[in-house]
Amino acid sequence: MKFLSHLRQQFSIWFVILVIVTIPVIVFGDEGCVSFDVPATLASCDVSTDESLVNNQRLVEIVFPVTTMVGCRSDQRVLEMMIQVRGLGAGLQVVDYGPRTQLYSEVEGSVEVENRQDRNSQIGLNASGNAAKLVNIDAKANLGSSQGSTQRYQQIPAQKLLLASGTISRGSGAYFKFRHTPQTTLEGGHEIALTLRVPKHWRGGMLRVDCVATGKEKNIWGETDFRAGHGSFVVATWLQGDFEAQQMVQRYSQLESRLQSWSETRQPQSTSRRNQGLLAGWVGSNHQAVVSDDWVKRIALLDSRSIEAKVKPRLPKALQLTADQFLASRRSVLQLAR
Repeated sequence: MKFLSHLRQQFSIWFVILVIVTIPVIVFGDEGCVSFDVPATLASCDVSTDESLVNNQRLVEIVFPVTTMVGCRSDQRVLEMMIQVRGLGAGLQVVDYGPRTQLYSEVEGSVEVENRQDRNSQIGLNASGNAAKLVNIDAKANLGSSQGSTQRYQQIPAQKLLLASGTISRGSGAYFKFRHTPQTTLEGGHEIALTLRVPKHWRGGMLRVDCVATGKEKNIWGETDFRAGHGSFVVATWLQGDFEAQQMVQRYSQLESRLQSWSETRQPQSTSRRNQGLLAGWVGSNHQAVVSDDWVKRIALLDSRSIEAKVKPRLPKALQLTADQFLASRRSVLQLAR
């Protein structure tokens, strides 16, 4: 009994160790095997109707090119990609979006179905006697009748979901869910379009694009879900034909690129760590704050007040002037929506 108890205890210890080792793999997976890209600036096209202008409103259309690059391992399968677009600030309302929900079938054309029902009846005889008599009786037993019916019709093949889309946040944004199929791929370029109802004097603004890819990966438990990649972007837009608004948007994009360039040239390679906060909390060899390698992309997702209070004080002094210019340019672009 002591031996069995000791064996059970050893098994429990090794089981706990196995769970501790494998759980991080299952939970976190490889979140870097799918990457996304969205342009920093886009032009908005005026598609207003007489009715919208009379109601002191304007209709604008924006086309978002979204690029997906997949580099997953052979034991990982990317099955779905979700894209959400919403406006930053009030006053935007989605009136149309594309592409719309689509279905597909693995069968081309219709399916021909045939059902046949047969009913047979025959005479059953039991007899006893010599072999000659049995032969005669069996010959008579083959007499009988047969009835049957056949139905043939065309059937529409089963449909599967290829793409789903709709509105979110009470109509202030839209979502697009792409599915992997044997005939299509999630990798490459995709285009989504939004038609927005905005104030009549709207000249531009900002929108947020969130992308997430999910799939299945093999491990010791079989197959589990994992998040293959994600990315969030802020897109600045201007009304096509408004040259002043276009310059303001381009100024914002230039300052964002300047901050990004500084981050790439000054950031030590060793400070690139997974799951960092908005800013790294340590001090570099030059006794100045060292920022995380993705802070520029993440700073654009915050509101101006959070940037001013939480981010700016932790930036190196040489970068604070550019950060001030960035914040001022950001506020100017947001004011175009009023």
